[in-house]
Amino acid sequence: MGFLRSKRFRTSPVLAKRFGGKVQNVALLDFNNATFARSSEASFVDPREGWAFADTGAGAWKSTNEARILPDGAVLIEGSSTNLVTRSEELNHADWSNSAAGVTVTADDREAPDGSYDSDLVVTTAGARRFRRQLLTLADNTNYIASTFVQRSGASAENASLVYQPKDAAAQYLDFASPSSWERQEVSFDSGTGAGTPQIGVGNDGTNTVRLYAWNVQIEAGDFATSPIRTEAASATRASDNMSFAPGTYPSKIAWGKSTWTFYMLDSSANISAGATLYSIFRGPSNSGLTVRGVGGACRIAYLTTAGGPIVDRAVTFDALQEISVTMDFVLGTMTIAGCTTGNGTFNLSTNDSYIVPSTSTLYIGQSSAGGNHANAVILPPRG
Repeated sequence: MGFLRSKRFRTSPVLAKRFGGKVQNVALLDFNNATFARSSEASFVDPREGWAFADTGAGAWKSTNEARILPDGAVLIEGSSTNLVTRSEELNHADWSNSAAGVTVTADDREAPDGSYDSDLVVTTAGARRFRRQLLTLADNTNYIASTFVQRSGASAENASLVYQPKDAAAQYLDFASPSSWERQEVSFDSGTGAGTPQIGVGNDGTNTVRLYAWNVQIEAGDFATSPIRTEAASATRASDNMSFAPGTYPSKIAWGKSTWTFYMLDSSANISAGATLYSIFRGPSNSGLTVRGVGGACRIAYLTTAGGPIVDRAVTFDALQEISVTMDFVLGTMTIAGCTTGNGTFNLSTNDSYIVPSTSTLYIGQSSAGGNHANAVILPPRG
């Protein structure tokens, strides 16, 4: 059984500068001055807006070593992921096939979410499950996320389906009403083990005709969907985002009083010991206060309260009115947060009247260390 969800976005999103309910000033920490590396292209999307593209055309895909800094100054940091589907935007290609008679595909029939004109129209007849599919090879007993962007062709909604199949069961279906604007459908499932042939596809719900545009069909190992990865003749990997400030290239003290970093979590993993590190850059003088404030969702926090002391790992439940404060009696070495409910708004880490990493240290953005665990989050730096 899979876990089902969908993400809707506007075709021309206005990425509002809406943090704290007000227009923000220039960031005190400018990501443009950071050192950045990524050994692949990456889609320029905003998960907070249902994976809407922050630019279209030539600007929709960031090239190698180009950071994804969004219009409000936030940066998208992700670990690596691989899309196992080939020809992810070419459902008319021979890598794809029909599950039964009564399926037609028209190539490049509509503008896609990234501004290209390469979304394909899938049309099925009624009376039975019919879909356009691709057969896959999946590892045993591994969690995968299947996703695709869809939009209906006609004026009225039709019952459509995202099809997926593990190795130990028959085909499974995420049925949905075809949306009037581009929407990303997602389903999580375990591959199991067995003689079945995994597949992914799009089609009808078994009863009606469907006319559906599809773009960027993706299947990736993991517990949560990541940004779109386009493929051609082979699977493709989006490399990890690696951002840091060299010693002496950033202000050692961001702001007096309170400096707030805002995060939007993608990772739903709940086990810190398994490596679900969000962030670990916060350091302050002795007895500095650290406040964790969230908007909705259950998380885990881990922190040290004494130098060399044990890591405190505790579950916390955030709501709009709750603040949890931790007072350190030494220079904080590590603060990590993990396990927040996927896509459940934002939460803030704040320091009160304290330093954020001595300027003699390297400041890693969205990862615990060089090559360390990645945040899988949208990160907004302190604002003045």
